[in-house]
Amino acid sequence: MTNKVAAGHADGLDGSEWATSWLEARKAQGLDASVNKCMLPAFSPSEGWMKRRMRADEFNRALKRLLTMLGVPPSEKQLIGSHSSKVTLLSWSGKFRVGNVFF
Repeated sequence: MTNKVAAGHADGLDGSEWATSWLEARKAQGLDASVNKCMLPAFSPSEGWMKRRMRADEFNRALKRLLTMLGVPPSEKQLIGSHSSKVTLLSWSGKFRVGNVFF
């Protein structure tokens, strides 16, 4: 099995540091990437954290629910998805030589 390395931005778009809080929240939930073999396992309201990765369609539904909870519900015409976000951040990182931050 090949070891994988995850990289990401530790600072949010507004300059706030989100990564530390996110890692602490994962730890409080008993999540460990070396055990779970992923950074974001699937979640079930009835079962809790599952032993598989969250699928893109599950993430997209969760993202839409989160946006709605934050008071900015997406309209039916908005095509919200996780793939474009991932690709955009990776593209910006490459174009603007973002420093190396590994989790």
